Amino acid sequence: NEYKKKITSYKVYIRIKNNPIEAIINIKATVNIIINKLAKKLELNINKPSKLIVTIANENHVKALRQITE
Repeated sequence: NEYKKKITSYKVYIRIKNNPIEAIINIKATVNIIINKLAKKLELNINKPSKLIVTIANENHVKALRQITE
């Protein structure tokens, strides 16, 4: 069989500003996304406007609200 399963996403445990976070990393993704609520909780600097449109897992296209500049 020529079909080979290729894994492109990994569940990982990381720390951001010493806070433990469970994350899913997609090695084929062009950008990484974090929800606004979590970014605020982690006190990340979200002040740069973004014009980026991304396609999410359900194939919807959404505009990124901001960029994290840290």
